Amino acid sequence: MTDYILANHWDSWASVIGLIVAIIGFAITIINVYRSKKAAEQAEEAVTKIRDKILTFDKFGDINTAITILNEIKRLVREKKWDIIIEKIPPLKQTLVSIKGLTPELSKDHKRNILGVIQQLTILEQEIEKTISNKESVSDIPRINRILTKQIDRMTELLVEIQKNISR
Repeated sequence: MTDYILANHWDSWASVIGLIVAIIGFAITIINVYRSKKAAEQAEEAVTKIRDKILTFDKFGDINTAITILNEIKRLVREKKWDIIIEKIPPLKQTLVSIKGLTPELSKDHKRNILGVIQQLTILEQEIEKTISNKESVSDIPRINRILTKQIDRMTELLVEIQKNISR
């Protein structure tokens, strides 16, 4: 009987076996596609995390630079070098705007602090412009440096917060 089935219906059996092989192959292909998709998603997530870390490092450097410039402005105020100070303020404000806008992990308080620093620099810039144009001297240098010190402290707090995020 087996000989009869094999001899006369071999083509039917071959079709059934071919169908089974095709179904198994298709199932394996679907599983591999799913695994590949999951691996691609994990790779994309890893790339995003690395990109965010790199951006955070950039912002860390920008904040460090801003603190250095603020300290330099403080020294220049003591020396009454108004022309130099007035040249340093606009690029510093641009850097701060960039930090505020391009650092998504900043809290609302940190963004508010950066805005406060920008506003204080704008006031200082206006005061120095007035001083230069009227050929007057700034009367309260200690007050200006107290304000600058407070802004440096705010930026240092931000720097510490960014450093914590980098080490996580």
